[in-house]
Amino acid sequence: MAKPESLSGAVDAPAGRAGAGRPASLWRAALVGAALVAVIGWLTPTVECFNWTVDITGPPPSIAATFFFFLVILANALLRRFRPRQAFVQGELALIMAMVLVGSPLASNVFTQFLLPNMVDPIYYASEANGWKTQFHRFLPAWMGPRDPKAIRDFFYGAPDGRVPWEAWIGPLLIWGGLMVAVGFVFFCISVLFRRQWVENERLAFPLLILPLELVREPEPGRGFNALLRNRLLWIGAAIPFICQLTNGLHKMYPSFPRLILLRYWLNALLPDPPWNGVGWWELSLYPFLVGIAYLLSAEVSFSCWFFYLMTKAQGVVGRSLGWGGLADGSVTERFPAIDGQSAGACIALVGMVAWSARSHLKRVFGKAFRGDPAVDDSDEPVSYRFALAGLILGSAFLLGWAWRAGLGLPAAAAFYAINLLWGFAISRMRAEAGILAAVPISPNKVMVDAVGTTVLGPQNLTAMAAMKWNTLDQSVLSDIGESLRIPFAARIRARQMALLIGLGCLLYMSISVGQALSLYYRYGAHHASADQWRVQSGLWAFQELSAWLTFSRKPEPAGFVYMAAGAGVLTFLGWMRLRFDWWPFHPVGYAIGNTLQYGWFSFFLGWLMKVVAVRAGGLRFYRAVLPFCFGLILGDMVGNGLWAVLSLAGVRGFAFNMGTWQ
Repeated sequence: MAKPESLSGAVDAPAGRAGAGRPASLWRAALVGAALVAVIGWLTPTVECFNWTVDITGPPPSIAATFFFFLVILANALLRRFRPRQAFVQGELALIMAMVLVGSPLASNVFTQFLLPNMVDPIYYASEANGWKTQFHRFLPAWMGPRDPKAIRDFFYGAPDGRVPWEAWIGPLLIWGGLMVAVGFVFFCISVLFRRQWVENERLAFPLLILPLELVREPEPGRGFNALLRNRLLWIGAAIPFICQLTNGLHKMYPSFPRLILLRYWLNALLPDPPWNGVGWWELSLYPFLVGIAYLLSAEVSFSCWFFYLMTKAQGVVGRSLGWGGLADGSVTERFPAIDGQSAGACIALVGMVAWSARSHLKRVFGKAFRGDPAVDDSDEPVSYRFALAGLILGSAFLLGWAWRAGLGLPAAAAFYAINLLWGFAISRMRAEAGILAAVPISPNKVMVDAVGTTVLGPQNLTAMAAMKWNTLDQSVLSDIGESLRIPFAARIRARQMALLIGLGCLLYMSISVGQALSLYYRYGAHHASADQWRVQSGLWAFQELSAWLTFSRKPEPAGFVYMAAGAGVLTFLGWMRLRFDWWPFHPVGYAIGNTLQYGWFSFFLGWLMKVVAVRAGGLRFYRAVLPFCFGLILGDMVGNGLWAVLSLAGVRGFAFNMGTWQ
C-alpha cells in the first residue's frame, strides 16, 4: 500500500503515527459518529426548513459536518493533553469523519427536504384551475405518499395537537427510503469497481479530502495539536472569512455596524446593450473556501474551470450578435448556445473516456469476479469485486422493479436510471479532480422527452418519471460515496469497517432528519411564515412540468442532441490533446464543469493565480508553505458558518450562508 498524503497532498511523506498506541476501535468511532450524525440530522431540517433558512449541508465540504467534526478534533486535542489513554487515534478519527461527512446531504435536499413535499404537493395543490386530478392523479400509486386528506392538510397548516400521523407516512417513507438505499448501494458498487483505478493507478487529487485527512493526523508525542493545527498561517487564513462573517452578522443585528463584504458585484449591470447583454446574469464574487480549494488543484484543472466558464459567457455574446435565441427549446439556432446540452454531452464523453482509460483495470476486476483470478487482490476493498458486481446487477434489477411498480415501463425505467447513474458517475469524477459539486446538466425526464416525445412515452410513464424526478436533482451523496473510498488508502483504516459505518450513518441521517422535519411541519405547518417556501414547493416543479407536457404534447427535439454531440466532441478533443501534448493547458474536466461556476469562477481564478505565483516564485517548497493558509480559508469559512447556524437556535439571526446570497 502506498503512503498516505502529506501536508502538500503528495504521497511521498511519512505516514505519521497512524494508530499510535493502540488499534482503532470500531465501536468507539461508531458511537461518536452516531452521536454527531444524530445532532446534524436533527439540526439540518431545523435550521434549513424553519429556523434560519441556510444550507448547512452544502456546499461541499458540508458546513455542518465540518463544523462538528472540527469540534471533535479540538476536544480530542484536550484529551491528548490531559487524558491521553482516552484520546482517539488517527484511524478512529478517520472513521468518524467518513461516517459524518458522506451522508449529511441526505438530511437536506438529497432526501428529506425534497422527498416530503414531493409526496404531498401534487395532491394538495391540485385544483379545478390546474386540472391535475383529471390529468395524472389516476396514474399516481396510492403508496407514493399520504392520501388521508387530514394528514395532508395538517402538513401544511399544522396539526391541532402537533402529532405526526405516522400511520399515513410510515409505509410510503419505507418504500421511498428503499429506493434511496438502492440507488446509493448501486453507486457504491460502481465506486468499488473503479476505486483502485482512481485512487492508486491514476492517483486523483480528491481535493476535498486533503484538509480532513490532515486534521486527523497524529501529533508528535506529548503534543495535543498536530503540525497543521499549530501552524499560524492556518489560523490567519481562517480569520479572514470568520471576521467577514462576524461583521456581516453584527450588521444584520445592528444595522449601524459596518460590514465587510469581500466582493460581490453584478458584472452584467455594466453590459446593458446588445450584443454584450448576451452574457446574461454574471456575478463577480469571492468565496474564501473556493479560493482554498482551487489552490489545492492542479493548475490546469483550476485554470480550465474558470476559463471555460468565461467561454460560456462569450458564447452568449456571440449568439446575441448573430440573433440566435438562447431558448431552452426549439431549433439549433433558437437554443444556442445550449450550455446545459453541451455539459450533458461532455458528461457522456467523460464517462466514456474514464471507462476506456480503466479498461485494463476492469479486465482484471472481471477476471477476479468471474474466475477468482489469484493474481488480483481485492482484500483491501470495501467489498470483494464479486460482491460488488453481483450487487450492481441485483441492485439495478431492484431499481427497475421499483420503477415498474411505480408505473414506468421497463425500457423507460432502464433509460431513466441509466441516465441518472451516468450523471452521478460523471459528477463524481469531476469532484474527484476539481473538488466542487457539478450540477446535473439535464434531468433524465427532459432527455427522454427530447429523444422520443411525450406521445411515445404516454401519461403513465411521464407521471412516474415526474414522481421520481426529485431523486435525480442532487448527486452530492453519490459523489460523497465515490470520494470516501479514498479515505482508507490515506488513513490506513479498514475499508470494510468504513463502509459499514458509512451505511449506518446514511440510515441515521435519513431517519432522524425525516422525523424532525415532519415534527416541525405538523407542529407549525408548511405554510407558516418562517417555513422556507422554496423547499415546501419543491414538490411542485416536476408536476408543473408534467402538466405542461400533458396539456401540450411535445414531439422529439433532435436539436438538443446536436449540442450534446458538440459537447461530447469538444471534451473528446480536449482529452486527446492533453494526452498528445504536454504543453496543452486545458483539462477536459474544466470544460465539463465550467457551467457550474456561476458563483465561484472568480474564486477559482484567484486560487489558480495564487498557485501559479507561489510555484514560480518559490517552487514546490513555497507552494507547500502557503498550503496551511489556504486550508485556513476553507476551515474558517465552514466552521464560521456552522457556528452561526448553531447560534440561530438561540434566536441569534446573524450571518447566514447560501451560495449566491449574503443574508
